[in-house]
Amino acid sequence: MALDIYTTLSIVTTILILSCHGRELTKRQAEEDASASTTTGPIKSFKRFNVTENEAEKEELPSGFGDYNFAGYENDDIVERHNLLRRRPAARNDFERNDPNAITSSDMEHMTWDEDLAYMAMGWARYCNFAHGQPENVSPYSTIGQNLWAYTGNSRTPLSGADATQDWYDEVTDYNYQPGSGGSCGRVCGHYTQVVWAATNKVGCGRMFCPSLGSTGLRDAWYVVCNYAPGGNYQGVQPYAIGEPCTSCASGSGQCYNGQCRSCAEHNDVCECSLDSCENCGVVDRSTCTCNCPDGFFGTTCQERCVDTSSRCYNTWWPQFCADYPQVREGCPQMCGICNAADPDFVCRPGPEPPVQPPVQPTRPEVCDTKFTAAAYIGGVLHLFRNDRVWRVRTNGELLSPVAGDLATDFFSGLPSKVSAAYELSSGEAVFARGKKLFTYRGTERSARDVLPKGIPKGPTGALHITWERNTYFFKGSKVYLYNEATGLDSSYPRPISEVFPDVPTKLTNAFSDASGNQYFVRSKKVFKISYGQQSVDNGYPKFLTETFINICAQ
Repeated sequence: MALDIYTTLSIVTTILILSCHGRELTKRQAEEDASASTTTGPIKSFKRFNVTENEAEKEELPSGFGDYNFAGYENDDIVERHNLLRRRPAARNDFERNDPNAITSSDMEHMTWDEDLAYMAMGWARYCNFAHGQPENVSPYSTIGQNLWAYTGNSRTPLSGADATQDWYDEVTDYNYQPGSGGSCGRVCGHYTQVVWAATNKVGCGRMFCPSLGSTGLRDAWYVVCNYAPGGNYQGVQPYAIGEPCTSCASGSGQCYNGQCRSCAEHNDVCECSLDSCENCGVVDRSTCTCNCPDGFFGTTCQERCVDTSSRCYNTWWPQFCADYPQVREGCPQMCGICNAADPDFVCRPGPEPPVQPPVQPTRPEVCDTKFTAAAYIGGVLHLFRNDRVWRVRTNGELLSPVAGDLATDFFSGLPSKVSAAYELSSGEAVFARGKKLFTYRGTERSARDVLPKGIPKGPTGALHITWERNTYFFKGSKVYLYNEATGLDSSYPRPISEVFPDVPTKLTNAFSDASGNQYFVRSKKVFKISYGQQSVDNGYPKFLTETFINICAQ
């Protein structure tokens, strides 16, 4: 039985019929002309697959194929770039993205990495053929979207998955949202719509270096495959709904994380609830941040009437289609069991809204009990990092950031999350360590990306830069390593930390120094101080880091 769906196709799209368990689905597919590709720019392609969940078990990929794949921190970069772009899904540049009045989505899901999708992406990329496909499905998803990207280069300089993501997103300039329809493309924009497809909340990517990339004629090309679930790009369906963040989440909850729908149970940061009240006599349940809607209404705020609006409900659309096709759920909510029919005897007579009780604030702000993974004075302001957040503190103890922290990428564009060390050079440039990489920033923009000096272990847990000596001490475990900007790694290192810095413990969480030359060594939530000119830890230390540096934590 065919699932007939109205479509609106621009001049640069074609129709592809996919067969899935005896049904057919019409979808948008961009024209792909690899023969027109040149080495002056990347080539791209997108597609969606209907597949059988968990049809195969994972097998070890052939030896050597993972050598070109993404490292763990690069996976984080890809996810962070997706979420950054999805927060302002219509922004065409950084100026629009930072505009407080920029368009936001009311139903945008927070995206996370999926190892099954990544395994499948790498399994496909290793064939070095620029064509869509999947190995056997090892994931639990029945629909998977796929974006492809390729660019020429050399095998010693891997190209970034975050850059591929940005290139896909930049098709936003060719997309017309058109409220009330599925939107239209001035040119190709299916990669963009997949990146910002609100219901898609999982991504997994693979990367391969291909001496010859099939179906393109390219030689020495980096090939990136990203799989998405649930897959997007359904014809006639908007990629996202415009509105206040988290006010129409698919879960029915208003729980919000950085402007995206995400359950508070999935993270340890401040739990945000976007709901102040419900419509149509619904009642807010503060414990779950949901509206309990009376029969006849549904939606995050009970704003939707429970009426099957499409003439196709129980006609050419049937209940078994509900799980796989969002346009069926949208047109037939009652048939799909999303809501109950209205009680004919029920009359909504809203009384005065009960006063909204402000959430009980903890007597001690959460930031005061945070264990930071990196710290540095940058531009005279102390920056404390954890995950994708930064807290900025003046020398007088004033907290410049919200108690929940700022997004680090708002101050350091494209900075990976979970940096393990940070320091400032005499030039004023800020340097961050993550894995084997060093990321250097001049102001808010990245000026360089390098590898750690040879001999310094991956993921140092602190860095102490002595400006006038041009020395940087890197800490890892019980050892300290010394690197000089002029002469390189000191061959007399590594040494035990206690030998170089008496009374300082091992397994530091981070380290930093201030403009006066005082040195601070942090283990967990406590700080050890060695004042300028002293040879051992000051009397009275260790102290709690946040109580020492942040006024609101000392109260």
